[in-house]
Amino acid sequence: MARHQYAKKQDENETPIVNALQAIPGVTVKTGCDDIWVGYKGKNYWYEIKVSGKSNVQQTQRDILSDWKGHYMVVFSVDDILEDIGVKPRTYERIVFTSVWHALIQDDQTPAKANKWAERAMVRYKQGQYDSPQQLIVDMIEEGKL
Repeated sequence: MARHQYAKKQDENETPIVNALQAIPGVTVKTGCDDIWVGYKGKNYWYEIKVSGKSNVQQTQRDILSDWKGHYMVVFSVDDILEDIGVKPRTYERIVFTSVWHALIQDDQTPAKANKWAERAMVRYKQGQYDSPQQLIVDMIEEGKL
């Protein structure tokens, strides 16, 4: 008799985390393997993404944590991953600023105007209003600022 397989339920914070990591030069991300693989500077990292306070670590995941000889970590945010792989917060802030600036330039904004809006976007990002540069850019477009 065939065994039924169900699609894995994705934690609500997985997509923003993946998007944020994909915006970092030199970082590769592979999803669908309980939850993501991240490659950075020649090393591989295996992460299980959980929503803080909402998701339980399953028994199979606890078994991996205790038995796996390679890298495996349960995380709750992109900051957990960035800290683990050694990307400094200031570096990530610069990536956000650069992503917004490039989006503005592609939208035919002058460099001076791009700097002004990118600086405003960074304030919003630092206030925790956005999980990724892409989401910040999308919201700025929807607000008519891009």
